[in-house]
Amino acid sequence: MARLMPSDVSHLALAGGRTEELDTLRRLQADLPPAYTVFHGIHWSREYRNGIKFGELDFVVVNRAGQVLVIEQKNGRLEETETGLVKVYPHRAKAVGDRRTLPFKFEGANDLPGLGVGITPYEKAADQPAAVNRIVTGLLAQGFSHDDIVILTLRGSGESVFSSRQRVGGYVLRRFTQSYDLFGNQLMTPGKVLFESVRRFKEQQAPAIVLVDIDPMPDRRDAFQRLLYSGMTRATVRLELLVKADNPLNQPLLG
Repeated sequence: MARLMPSDVSHLALAGGRTEELDTLRRLQADLPPAYTVFHGIHWSREYRNGIKFGELDFVVVNRAGQVLVIEQKNGRLEETETGLVKVYPHRAKAVGDRRTLPFKFEGANDLPGLGVGITPYEKAADQPAAVNRIVTGLLAQGFSHDDIVILTLRGSGESVFSSRQRVGGYVLRRFTQSYDLFGNQLMTPGKVLFESVRRFKEQQAPAIVLVDIDPMPDRRDAFQRLLYSGMTRATVRLELLVKADNPLNQPLLG
């Protein structure tokens, strides 16, 4: 259950709060987990050269990752026009679907010192879980946390030897549940170490990446090389590679 600020919803009802908004507030409180806080009835003001504007935000939802969702609730009739959604009032219509972009850009950078690359050959796919267990144990001993470590497969997330496994050694695997939360974030199963496919982990990073299932097929060599590069560049500090020993295409990695 989410935390409400202010917390006393009954006081809002006594003060004449709109029934529809109170229903929404109770729904947000009941459906969101404790990691979320819902602020409601937030008043704001902004000063311009020709005066000051005032307004109110119906709901501001914040989670512990610092993500923010602002909800403006419009009760009553909406109409869809050529310029977007409008709220119809007795004597006028007000656009409610306007979207604005941020007046600045983000620039990513990574200046962390790396800890190199580890390469572990394997004979059979089924040999990999035991090897990953040793690697994860070693990473934890170096000071990485469980959340710092991600196991990425170059196969589909359902085609790896890890796909049907609940744990690797003493470490329970965390994976995508195929569901999303209010902010569009993926909901994951409980677990210590994240298991994902390289394709699904695109545009994300982690301090320690363990790449598994490095066993390219000759007829897909170019596509595999691109996928391998994508997976290798997900690591910011330490990279571990599990490489099929008898695959001739892996000889450049094995030396």
